[in-house]
Amino acid sequence: MLFTYRARDVAGELKTGEISALSQVEASRQLRKEGLLPILMEEKVEHAGAAVWKNLSRQRIRRSEVAYFLNQLAVLIDSGVPLSTALDSMARQSTNLRLREILQGLQVKVESGDPLSGALAAYPRIFDPVIVNLVRAGEASGTLAKMLERIADQARKDIESRGQVLSALTYPLAMLTMCLGLCIFLLVYVFPKIAPMFVSRGLQLPTPTRILMMISDALRHQGHWIAIVFILLVAASIWLIKFPAVRKFI
Repeated sequence: MLFTYRARDVAGELKTGEISALSQVEASRQLRKEGLLPILMEEKVEHAGAAVWKNLSRQRIRRSEVAYFLNQLAVLIDSGVPLSTALDSMARQSTNLRLREILQGLQVKVESGDPLSGALAAYPRIFDPVIVNLVRAGEASGTLAKMLERIADQARKDIESRGQVLSALTYPLAMLTMCLGLCIFLLVYVFPKIAPMFVSRGLQLPTPTRILMMISDALRHQGHWIAIVFILLVAASIWLIKFPAVRKFI
């Protein structure tokens, strides 16, 4: 990873430049070894195509991993381990590269003087405002470890509840899929063989039958476009529902 930085040397002179490192933490360490005190460090912006591909290829951080992180952090803090040391230890042990980057980013912010709540607030897609506010309350009351443990317990309960809901929906969704597939099969392969019999006799077809004929023709002649639009709509829905604001609206 390539970072741009602003730092001051021992004489207080401002320095700017670029540095290559695996993470912000490693980049900061390299600069300190060179006698520079980092003031600002940002990952260098890539061109649009590379940035999109990088985001798509990144590992996803599961809710269970966030719950595990919060619980382990609570245990370490309760054991008297300094916050920065705890974050560094967990970052080194993490097998999820994306989560490791975030933990290293949290460590940098904490070492810069930010409270844990402020560091978490920098990653709103991972730590929602409820978590941030609860952590801030724990910091203010001096019960950070207990608060982190409570948040982790609630997160695990939410995950279990979500799993139960998904399990309950599995059978109805499977039946709905089978029924939809059967309807498409009838409209595409069976109905076109029956409909001409009524048309050839000059019968006045009822409105529902004419609608079915139109749907059948559309599926047979424009089925590939309909499938593409359907897939795009499903993909867009899955992408949008990841945003907390959208989930709250729904």
